[in-house]
Amino acid sequence: MVGVSIPVDNTHASKCTLPSKPELKEDKLIPGVIRVSAITFIGMTLFEVFKQFIFPDIGIWESHMMTIFFTTTIAVFASYMALKKYQILHKQLLEEFAKCAEAEEANQQLHIKLEDALTKVISGYVRICANCKKIHTEENSWTQVEAYVSQKSKAMFSHTICPECAKELYPEFKHS
Repeated sequence: MVGVSIPVDNTHASKCTLPSKPELKEDKLIPGVIRVSAITFIGMTLFEVFKQFIFPDIGIWESHMMTIFFTTTIAVFASYMALKKYQILHKQLLEEFAKCAEAEEANQQLHIKLEDALTKVISGYVRICANCKKIHTEENSWTQVEAYVSQKSKAMFSHTICPECAKELYPEFKHS
């Protein structure tokens, strides 16, 4: 067989994909929730103590309004921080996907070049006539060696005569 072909694996549209079931680190999630709960409890308790200390004669509705305002402010700040972190991580993920896609595209281009280069290599058994030196092709025909090699590779031929053939073909000339 002449030529080598490496099949290009296009079974996966992209290898730059998220896992189908992303892992959540449960061992870090639960302690984080407990820590946030404790900080919230301590923070709200301190807020209520300071509020009663600073405003001892405050009415129940004014107290509720201050608490609502305070917790809303804290919730907005916490949401902003969480969303900012999400935004940063999302941007990093998109950048990683872009790098992966570029690398995948470069890999495919190299694979195509490699496949092209390997198909231009003549390898394996080549059936050649012992007498006239024509080559038996895949199309079940016979062709000259030069035509066959030129067709199957990037080789080009320049004809010349070796010294032995020159003596045989042109005995009248002096050969050195």
